[in-house]
Amino acid sequence: MLIPRQILFGDPDRAFALISPDGASVASLAPVGGVMNIVIAPVADPGAEKPLTQETDRRIGHCAWACDGRSMLFLADRNGDENWHLYRVRLADAGLADLTPGDRVRARLLELSPRYPGEVLVEIRSPDAGQCGLFRIDLKTGSRREITGIPAFQQLLTDDFEPLLGIRPRPDGGMDWFVPRSGDWEPAASIPAADAMTTYPVGLGGGGRFFLIDSRGRDKAALVEWHPGDGSTRVLFEDETADVSDVLLDVRGQQPLAVAVTPDRKQWRALDAGTAAEFDYLHGRCHGDISLASRSADDRHWVIGYRADNAPVAFYHYDRRNGEARYLFNNSERLAAMPLVGMHTARLQAHDGLPLQTYYSLPAQGEAPYPAVLLVHGGPWARDDWGFQPWHQWLANRGYAVLSVNYRGSTGYGKAFLNAGNREWGRAMQADLLDTVDWAVREGIADGDRIGIMGTSYGGYATLAALAFTPTRFACGIDLMGPSHLVSLLEAIPPQWQSQREFFVQRVGDPDSEAGRADLGARSPLPAAGRISRPLLIAQGANDPRVPRAESDRIVEELQARNIPVIYLLFPDEGHGLARPGNRLALCAIAEAFLARELGGSVEPPGADPAQSAVQVLAGGDLIPELASLLPAGTPQ
Repeated sequence: MLIPRQILFGDPDRAFALISPDGASVASLAPVGGVMNIVIAPVADPGAEKPLTQETDRRIGHCAWACDGRSMLFLADRNGDENWHLYRVRLADAGLADLTPGDRVRARLLELSPRYPGEVLVEIRSPDAGQCGLFRIDLKTGSRREITGIPAFQQLLTDDFEPLLGIRPRPDGGMDWFVPRSGDWEPAASIPAADAMTTYPVGLGGGGRFFLIDSRGRDKAALVEWHPGDGSTRVLFEDETADVSDVLLDVRGQQPLAVAVTPDRKQWRALDAGTAAEFDYLHGRCHGDISLASRSADDRHWVIGYRADNAPVAFYHYDRRNGEARYLFNNSERLAAMPLVGMHTARLQAHDGLPLQTYYSLPAQGEAPYPAVLLVHGGPWARDDWGFQPWHQWLANRGYAVLSVNYRGSTGYGKAFLNAGNREWGRAMQADLLDTVDWAVREGIADGDRIGIMGTSYGGYATLAALAFTPTRFACGIDLMGPSHLVSLLEAIPPQWQSQREFFVQRVGDPDSEAGRADLGARSPLPAAGRISRPLLIAQGANDPRVPRAESDRIVEELQARNIPVIYLLFPDEGHGLARPGNRLALCAIAEAFLARELGGSVEPPGADPAQSAVQVLAGGDLIPELASLLPAGTPQ
């Protein structure tokens, strides 16, 4: 049975489950008129949900309860430009207000404080200098009060709207931390570049304490209590296998209750007997890895999410007072009825002995070795993990073995593993991907002559690099919003990331020196485009602020000039990723036909997927004739 793309890549029945401050209601995101909107239901009757918002254009992706329990907040941009505005919507009458109006405004919600339930703390950045700053915004009137005297920091930690810790990048790639003392901001810690991504604050402990994830003096990041007054630290938890990935504090932030590490699957470790008993009970309620989705203001009510590999995410209401967890809903009833496959985990060794954590999914039908797709995660400073993954399910259902690997430079496995990826784009990081493919062939999982590669962002770069630097290793590639030249990528760093430019220089390469530009060029697919010989599908959001459209335009031009088969899809209403379900479905319909032609997997008939999208086929329309008739009238081809 082919799982319909609509079920895997359309909007879910529900996303998130956010319990209200009083524990009586639960908010979620659900399709309303075909667009994801906020819906509210009583916790006691989750099926009686009612829509709160009526957005008709772009989906709402994230939302939060205001501390007064009478309003909800959400961020929204326009067509993927990442100029985020903060909106408030009242529960009583669905009254909607843009709390951060203006052109090219970029708002960031810093804090919601129970002490000030009718306000929010917001950072606003804009080319209009008069709008930049830190503001307390009244939820009822929208009036602002600026908090002045705060230096320019990349990150600011606050408590009840009082700034307590400022973080600023250094030219060497490290971080300097500052705390307010006697009316001024004084240095409190200096974080070396090697620890900059694995040392960061996770909470305030009261009495001048902070809780940190901290890798200084160790490889795997630990949970640490830090006293900036005298600089002392105390290790509260550390693990030899992986970094601390999650920390659960009590609702006041005064005491850590549990931590999680994720070497392959997420493993929670309680720090006190009471919490240990709660997690033992919760683990027995449902299959899957646990996450705390939300909690009430008094911490009596929790919403627990269970993420399994072969089932939709299930949400439970846990009443801590009576010790009972009750099923609320899952995120897709249709998905629950589909023939989903499990996800396997394995450890393999890279070419230099470095251990690599791999996740793979296999078709339910057929015999190994299978045609395969290497799915490369973006970031690259992120990671793959265990659990339901729509791309894995889609490809496995179409007959492919699906391979994912946490190559060097991925997060979660200590700073040595993370920093082993510094300036190794196109080199050791790429070799890790080839090692994974070789392992899958040796294990009899993958057919070495029928392997494709695909990924988004860094994964798109890795796809282009694979086809350019190892032109016969893969049968085809799908590049989604991937950079083709590292020099131009670094030169196009958007204004909001300029404070982090040195971070990219340290970890990707130096575009400011002749030797650095030469090295970046040697690791860029664009100059080597003439070596590409295998078919390629490229997709790009026209409004992408992270990987500009020119990165895709230029390599398509090079491939067309050499008569190399390339399909180029442009999404005029998207940015760095595809937020609109119609666009996601169109991409997958075209990608599915492309992979079937090159690797031999199954194909669901395209139906109306492409016609529901704004996709423009700028190159290679003749390579997908079965879809041409389904594109909207007047679609460029």
